[in-house]
Amino acid sequence: MAGSQGKASGKKYLVVALLLLLVCVLCAFAGGVLVPALRTRSVISDSAAIAPGNRLEDRPHVFREQGGEEVGIASVTALGGPESAVARIADYLNCPQWLAPKKGVAMGLLAFCGETGLRELFRNTRAQDTARRYAAVESLLLAVARDSRGRWMTHDKAPLLDRRMLPADLREVLRHAEEALQTEAEPRMRLVLALIVCRLTNDFDTLVREAQANLFAENVDGVLHARVLGYLVVANGRPAVIDMAVRSLIHRRDPLVKSMVDVVLAESWLLPPPFTLMRRVEVLLKRGTPEDRVLACRVLGATESEEARALLEPILKTDSDLSVRQAARDALDKIKKAQQEKQAKDKRPVETPAKPD
Repeated sequence: MAGSQGKASGKKYLVVALLLLLVCVLCAFAGGVLVPALRTRSVISDSAAIAPGNRLEDRPHVFREQGGEEVGIASVTALGGPESAVARIADYLNCPQWLAPKKGVAMGLLAFCGETGLRELFRNTRAQDTARRYAAVESLLLAVARDSRGRWMTHDKAPLLDRRMLPADLREVLRHAEEALQTEAEPRMRLVLALIVCRLTNDFDTLVREAQANLFAENVDGVLHARVLGYLVVANGRPAVIDMAVRSLIHRRDPLVKSMVDVVLAESWLLPPPFTLMRRVEVLLKRGTPEDRVLACRVLGATESEEARALLEPILKTDSDLSVRQAARDALDKIKKAQQEKQAKDKRPVETPAKPD
């Protein structure tokens, strides 16, 4: 009897010991894995809140919003500095989507982690998942754009910049982008890679070629489309750029794209000979839908030329669509205002220095 009671007591002690061991393991897991993981998720979610409700909130470009630079730096600091942040972000990126819903923002934070972050981005550009590769490439562009040692394009006619003058880490980014362009087929990826190459080397030939081939692909969103046009503003005098701007007005309805097209077309030094542009617009006015004709009027208004006025004035009397007539009237008002400002500037007296007594 006493022996059986001793065995029962021994089993109880064993169960209690196992339970205590399980509690210790759970506490260690919570302290060493779960809490840091939840902390990482919290920091990344707070970073995404830069632009609440914005469609970019799970993309690296969220850090281009106002205050994004400060938030990115603060987030990396909250994660323990660049080395620790890269390790924790890498773990986060490997979690399932329900546990790590902001992987695009997390990838963008790697752009604030120096050379260690760049190496992690290089690794992610070779991922099987297209979305992950694209977020990594966007983050490389973010890293290049925010790097004060990077070199900004001057103009289209400037010679290519000497890559040997770049810091070692930026040379590595450039090499990686050029190699990826040799094999990558995804249109968005090719556009961002071309932006990186152009940013670092002033190579507009590559950017214009890639834009002509990929800018109007279905999966190129308005943000990337507008960014490419923004870089192409510098590519002055190329008819291909004007073609893409006009096509953008016709095929894209994104307000961000339209505002960037206005910048492209408003740069008078950017336009090819007027006849080339006017001929394209004439075709739209004669054969296009009412929406196309409205867009053609906007293009003419942006040129601020007499040729544009000659094409716009008949539209007020002959076009049957009210929206087209209104667009023509607005364009004529814009041209008239620009000409009045030019005349006022020309008539302004030139001040001559007073003669000494």
